[in-house]
Amino acid sequence: MEADRNAILALLEEHKLFPRLLAEKYPHVLTNIIAAWDSPAASEACFQGLMLADPRRKQGFPDAAMTEIFALAKFHDTIYPKPASSPFDIWSRAQELSHSRPGQTDEAI
Repeated sequence: MEADRNAILALLEEHKLFPRLLAEKYPHVLTNIIAAWDSPAASEACFQGLMLADPRRKQGFPDAAMTEIFALAKFHDTIYPKPASSPFDIWSRAQELSHSRPGQTDEAI
C-alpha cells in the first residue's frame, strides 16, 4: 500500500500537481483520494463528495484547497477516462479528441 501511495505521489509531483496544501493541512483528504485513486468509481465518488456542497459541513475548503482537489480530479479523468453514458453523448470523447491532436487548440477541433 505504501508503495502504491508513493507511486501516485511521485506521478503527481512529476506532473507538477502535488497537492501541497492538502498534504499539509488536510492529510486525511489526501489519504482518501490516494486510497480511491486506482478505482475510477471510488475516485469519482471521492471527488464528488469533496467538491459538492454538503449541508452537514459547517464550512467548505478554502479556494486553494478546492483548486488542488479540482486539479487532481481533472488529472485523474485524463488517466481514467469515463465511458460515455450513452452512444448519443456527443461530449463523451471531447477530451480524448483534444489530446489526440497536439498543437491544435480546442477552437480548431
